[in-house]
Amino acid sequence: NYVSGTLPTELGQLSKLTRIWITYNQIYGEIPSEIGSLKSLLAIGSAINSFGGLIPSELGLLEQMEQLYLNYNNFNGIEMPDEICNLRNNKLTTLWADCIAKIGCNCCTRCY
Repeated sequence: NYVSGTLPTELGQLSKLTRIWITYNQIYGEIPSEIGSLKSLLAIGSAINSFGGLIPSELGLLEQMEQLYLNYNNFNGIEMPDEICNLRNNKLTTLWADCIAKIGCNCCTRCY
């Protein structure tokens, strides 16, 4: 893929969506907090893009989430939101992020 642009907030209206796989693109801006309303979401693959801003804590509302790939982006938060880390007590088995150089994360399963 070679998709560029931002993610629309309307993405949060796709209530039956189970996966968002947008890895290896040129998507920038913030991940819309509206994604937190997608209760059926099992996986987000957003690695290797140009996302910035904070990682939305609303992702912590996705209790069915099994995989979350946030690595190789430009997030500028100080820490992984606790709400996301708490998902590790549920079904979240894969959490990858840029926690070596960019954000602190004591719950990530792999750091870059």
